[in-house]
Amino acid sequence: MKSSKNAVEKREHIILLTNAFNEARKATEAYLKQYPDQWYPCGFAWVNIDGKSPIVKVLKENFGRQAGHKGYPKGWEVWNPSGDPTQCMDAKMAGAEAFAKVLSAAGYKCYADCRMD
Repeated sequence: MKSSKNAVEKREHIILLTNAFNEARKATEAYLKQYPDQWYPCGFAWVNIDGKSPIVKVLKENFGRQAGHKGYPKGWEVWNPSGDPTQCMDAKMAGAEAFAKVLSAAGYKCYADCRMD
């Protein structure tokens, strides 16, 4: 019984994360469409998730390179969750904020952050 509950929970986490990545992609694309000539500031954006969250294990096991890495000084970081190759920090931040919004709405502790290159 516990095994099937874990399988259902894992499937729900995969669906949640897939939705979060999709929302990040849509937000970044919308930003770039609204501001097609903006490239500055150039930089990075990511989402920091509580490293003890069960969703981190699902990320590591099922999302390959998108899964992220150990955060500094703590937590788990998913860099550029939109996957867009733009260098525009604001566009990447729009995606990171959308990703964090999906996870936060589901009750996970996380936040979006960025820095200039």
